[in-house]
Amino acid sequence: MEALARFPATHPASQARGQRVMEEFYNIFGPELKAVTGDPKRIDDVLCRVDSLVTPMEVLTFDPFSIKSSQYWKYVMDDFKVEVLVIEKEAKNFIDESFKTLRSAEAAFDMLLKFKHIRSREAINRQMMMKFNDILAQYCKEIDTVNKIFTENLDNPPLYKNHPPVAGAIYWERSLFFRIKHTILRFQEVAEILDSDRGREVKQKYLEVGRMMKSYEDRKYEQWRDATEQLLPALMKKSLLTKVSDDVVSSDKSAAFAINFPTALREIINETKYLEQLGFPVPELARNVALQEDKFLRYTEGIQRMLDHYHELVGTLTEAEAVLLDEHSQELVRVFRSGYKRLNWNSLGIADYIARCRQAIGKFESLVHQIQKNADDISSRLTLIESINLFKYPVPKSGEELPGVKEFFEHIDRERAKDVDYMVRWYLAIGPLLTKVEGLVVQTNTGKAPKLASYYEHWEKRLYEALTRLILKNLQSFNSLILGNVPVFQTETILTAPEIILHPSSNEINKMCVHCVRNCVEVTKNFVRWMHGSCIECPPQKGEEEEVVIISFYNDISLNPQIIEQAVMIPQNVHRILINLMKYLQKWKKYRPLWKLDKAIVMEKFAAKKPPCTAYDEKLQFYSKISYEVARNSLTKDEHCVRLQLGPLAGTVQESARSWVVSLGKLLGESAKEELYSLHEEMESLSKNLKKSPSTLEDLKFVLATIAEIRSKSLLMELRYRDVQERYRTLAVYNLHPSDAEKALVDNIETMWLNLFSDSVNVEHALGGIKKTFTEITRGEISGYRQQIEDFAKRFYREGPGSVGEDLDSGVELLAVFERELVQHEKKRQELANAEKLFDLPITMYPELLKVQKEMSGLKVVYELYRGLKLAKEEWAQTLWVNLNVQFLQEGIEGFLRSLRKLPRQVRNLSVAYYLEAKMKAFKDSIPLLLDLKHEALRDRHWNELMEKTGVFFEMTETFTLENMFAMELHRHTDVLNDIVTAAVKEIAIEKAVKEILDTWESLKFSVVKYCKGTQERGYILGSVDEIIQCLDDNTFNLQSISGSRFVGPFLQTVHKWEKTLSLIGEVIEIWMLVQRKWMYLESIFIGGDIRSQLPEEAKKFDNIDRIFKRASDRLLFQSREKWRISTCFHVVFCLSVCLSVCGS
Repeated sequence: MEALARFPATHPASQARGQRVMEEFYNIFGPELKAVTGDPKRIDDVLCRVDSLVTPMEVLTFDPFSIKSSQYWKYVMDDFKVEVLVIEKEAKNFIDESFKTLRSAEAAFDMLLKFKHIRSREAINRQMMMKFNDILAQYCKEIDTVNKIFTENLDNPPLYKNHPPVAGAIYWERSLFFRIKHTILRFQEVAEILDSDRGREVKQKYLEVGRMMKSYEDRKYEQWRDATEQLLPALMKKSLLTKVSDDVVSSDKSAAFAINFPTALREIINETKYLEQLGFPVPELARNVALQEDKFLRYTEGIQRMLDHYHELVGTLTEAEAVLLDEHSQELVRVFRSGYKRLNWNSLGIADYIARCRQAIGKFESLVHQIQKNADDISSRLTLIESINLFKYPVPKSGEELPGVKEFFEHIDRERAKDVDYMVRWYLAIGPLLTKVEGLVVQTNTGKAPKLASYYEHWEKRLYEALTRLILKNLQSFNSLILGNVPVFQTETILTAPEIILHPSSNEINKMCVHCVRNCVEVTKNFVRWMHGSCIECPPQKGEEEEVVIISFYNDISLNPQIIEQAVMIPQNVHRILINLMKYLQKWKKYRPLWKLDKAIVMEKFAAKKPPCTAYDEKLQFYSKISYEVARNSLTKDEHCVRLQLGPLAGTVQESARSWVVSLGKLLGESAKEELYSLHEEMESLSKNLKKSPSTLEDLKFVLATIAEIRSKSLLMELRYRDVQERYRTLAVYNLHPSDAEKALVDNIETMWLNLFSDSVNVEHALGGIKKTFTEITRGEISGYRQQIEDFAKRFYREGPGSVGEDLDSGVELLAVFERELVQHEKKRQELANAEKLFDLPITMYPELLKVQKEMSGLKVVYELYRGLKLAKEEWAQTLWVNLNVQFLQEGIEGFLRSLRKLPRQVRNLSVAYYLEAKMKAFKDSIPLLLDLKHEALRDRHWNELMEKTGVFFEMTETFTLENMFAMELHRHTDVLNDIVTAAVKEIAIEKAVKEILDTWESLKFSVVKYCKGTQERGYILGSVDEIIQCLDDNTFNLQSISGSRFVGPFLQTVHKWEKTLSLIGEVIEIWMLVQRKWMYLESIFIGGDIRSQLPEEAKKFDNIDRIFKRASDRLLFQSREKWRISTCFHVVFCLSVCLSVCGS
């Protein structure tokens, strides 16, 4: 509409025409068309184009009032008309499309009626008036939709809230019918719509659907009416109450009931009310019941409240209370009985029944409340018992010290004893309360009513559980206290040399902890058990040996696994804490030398080393530092619940450290005093010697020696008296003060030495002339000594211990001789050097002497190693041959070789070192040969051969030692020994092979079997000899191979003998088998045949041969079981062979 206001007012006619066009468009594309088409966005787009019609007129670039611009204005209006036609065409297309997809036929119909009475575009209006058929088509779709909804939900129609099934279904059916009825009533306003063919078709469809819905409605009503008339009388006869099954309300405590007002009866009342509203006639009985709805509502609410009260009351009962009040509950149920046995919803006494039930419930409630009050009193006492803290430990105020271990546990025991008295009083009060309950329930006060037996048992179990929780909770809390980080008691650390221990000791603390935990559990001994079926305490019982036994809860609680676990865990945790404290105390063991070592012995050993002042100072600093360090350390150590007091230990350590400082100071003072007076005496002696007047050469040497001594000792003496001064200063630092005399001497000692040194310089200056005379004499002595040294050096290199070659034993002797001479020459050199110092001569060097000394030192090392080797070999030589340990010898000689190789290069280059190494290597090389000689193959003949070739003879007895083996010098006969051992190994192989052949034929047996002719036994014959022949061939071949060996010498006779024997055995077996075959052949001829009578002489010969053969066979059978001897059979078999040959021919 804003666009209408913006239309330019330049030409009134144009303005009126433009405003009319836009108004017509706005009338068409209004809210009604949006509601009908369901496409508001497209309509808004069309309206935007309508609004844009005036845009060209708002931005004119010419004056529309000028005659000159009339042509331009005409162009603008032409464009306006063209755009109107385009919008009009698009609107017609949109209307065609939209009426094909109408959302509501009624809304479209209303819109068309509206377009009849408003101004719009004529073309569009004509287009709209042609859309009634589209509306009828849409209405037809709506009828189909309603019919489909009706058909699909026919059996299970959607109901409004609180509508009963039948009336709700009818309501639903009528709402669907109204949706199509209302629209067709509107269509009747325009008669031509329904008069058309399409209209009549739509009307017929509407009537069909309406008739179907009316039929559904009538059927529903009739079914409900018939069912109500049949069911309602039976429903009214239902009892007021019904017992509930166990899965709804538990019946363990008491019977449970529910109101028995049928749901069907409620439904009939609701159906009656709604169907009357819908105009249906209802049965008279249903109407009467519906009129009593308020009364039924009062009854049901009253019964429901009564039942809720009853169930709530029963629900408050514990299992024990339910069993206790079982009779009273049954009495209450008897009051309820008429409600589920006799009374129904037609009865007139329902109100009185509800009143009786309420009265009975009130009486039962009063009893329950009294019992529960007593139960609450008992529970409160159990709660008080359970809440007791059995480990009330002393809590120190700020600034106070923690209690000691003993004080801590004694306080817990005292407080526990007080609390146990309270607990026992609370426990004893439970019996009277149960007796009171007995009076309420069974009107007696015996304390042992049979009907209350389970109730007594219940409270005894509750008491047991409370005591169990009490003990377990207290043990757990005490365990938490033990493992907490807040110390609650303290223990001291004391020194009992040589160990640092706790006071009280770890064992005592563990015992106190175990005792405390045990007492906690034994608290339950004060709670005496009740006699069975009562609340009366059990009297003491007599046990074994007249011992009085009190039956308490302790017997059961002490066996609880959780309590046992906690009771064991607490001492274990305390033990671990104490172990950690002892580990911490290990740090103090670094001070153990203060008290572990014997101070007197340590001081004596230290003083024996004559330590310098710095050593004393270090030790004094060490012990002073210990004292300072201990003072700085914290005097407490917290470990979980324990505070360790280290004050006594620290005091003891400081005192020990101080005693060591005093002892060291005393020792230092004594050494300083001794050195001080030694210095003083030495200075006095030197001063006295310096003052001696020299009248002879010896006196002059003595004075000059004194002056030289003073001069040479200048630095040493200064160091000594400085050291003494430092020692006394050190003593002063550690507050250890000497006597006044010592202090005065220390102060003057430096001056005394300086004066002495000055006097020696003056004396030396005075003796200058005499020294020149004796200087020349000394030079002559030095020249003669040099010649002696040169001669000695030549003789040393020519005849000394380094020139002996392999004869190291003579070198050992020469070493001693030349060593003594060298000592004398060194002494002479020292005397001449002292004289040179006295007369201020330059010190003469003797390079030959130095060279000899250097080589002598190397020779001493080599010969020392040689002596060690000799001693080792002598020791090894005592080893028995049977106990030879090659590894031990190998390691021993390797050790000597390593020692030799570790010597300096110049020592190893000496000739004697070379010969010594050669001896060692030769011995090392002979060790494997010893191992070869241990070979099992060696026999006496081999040892004899070895002794002949080495020239060393001995007897091989059990006491035979390695000394003889060393004497052979096996390294010199390596090839001989290898040949002997090789031959022995080969010979032993031959020996074993020959022995194997002997053993084979010693154990070999022939197989002898019975010979039968039919069923008749005819004697014994030799079985198969194939294996024996094979063995014979193999052994014969082996003997031939052995006889061809060059090592067969010792066994040659045996080999030849067995070659002959095996050859003979082969011949015997061959002849025997031939004889056996002939005998078997002739035996079948001459025994039991005609030939025997025809040839009697030959038969008689055969009989003799047969007896001999059988006798030989029997003998063979007997001997095969022992040993086979070839000599016993050879001649017999040979004779039999000849005889059988003759007989057979």
